[in-house]
Amino acid sequence: MAGLRLDDLSVEGVCTSWSLTVPAGTVRAAVVRDQESVRDLLEVVLGLAAPAGGRVLADGVNVLEQPDDHHRRRRHRAGNDDQCRVRYVPASGGLEPGLTLQQNLTRASCPAVRVPRRRAAAQARETATRLGLRRLLGRYPEHLTVGQRQLAGFAMALCWRPCALVVEDSPDLPTWDAALEFERLRLDPTGGPGPRRLFADVAGLVLTTDPARTRLLDPDPIGVQPGEPVGGSTPPDTDRGSGHA
Repeated sequence: MAGLRLDDLSVEGVCTSWSLTVPAGTVRAAVVRDQESVRDLLEVVLGLAAPAGGRVLADGVNVLEQPDDHHRRRRHRAGNDDQCRVRYVPASGGLEPGLTLQQNLTRASCPAVRVPRRRAAAQARETATRLGLRRLLGRYPEHLTVGQRQLAGFAMALCWRPCALVVEDSPDLPTWDAALEFERLRLDPTGGPGPRRLFADVAGLVLTTDPARTRLLDPDPIGVQPGEPVGGSTPPDTDRGSGHA
C-alpha cells in the first residue's frame, strides 16, 4: 500500500542519502543525534522546508506541495478528495488552550476541505473512542494529564485523515509507547493491546533521540547520522507489514 517514502533524502546536519519506505499500516522509528535534528527532519518530512537533496513522498506526491495546497485551499492530489497527505503529532500533543477536547478534535480537519460540522463532530467522537478519550471530550487541555494530551494530539492528527503521520518524541515527556499503550488502556481497559494497531490506516514515522523510547512502536529503529548513507526500507516481516503488535 502507498504510504511515506524518503527517497535518497539529505538534510544538512541530520542525514545523507537516506532512503526509507513506510507502507500504510506500518510504523517506523528513526533515531537522530539530538532534538535539533528531530526538528530539522520534521520540517523536511512535513514539506515545510526543502531538503538538501532527495525528496519525501506521501502517497506518491512530493510533500513540498502540501503547504501550498493548504495556503490556496485547493484539493490534494493524493488519496481521497478530503484526505490530507502528512500530519505532524507534536510531542506535547499540541492542543489549543481555551478549547475543550471535543472542540479541538472537531476543528482538526484539512483547510483544503470543507467538512460539515455534524460530520466533524461524529468523526471526533469516533476517533476519541478509538483512543479511550471519549469520556474526556468535555475537558480543557489544562485538566488533562500529559499522557492524555499526547493521546489527544494523536487523535487530532488522525482527524485530518492523513496518508502519513510524523510523530515527534521528546526526552522531557512520557514516551509515545506509554501514551499509546498504557495511558490508553488505563482510560479504556477494553481497548485491547498493541499501539501499532493505531497506525492501521496510515504510515507512521516516529522521530526520537533514544531507541529505548520506541520499543513497542518499532523494536528495530533506524539509526540516522549525518554523512552516513542509510537504507531503511521496511523488512519483509508479516507483523510489521500488517501494522499489528
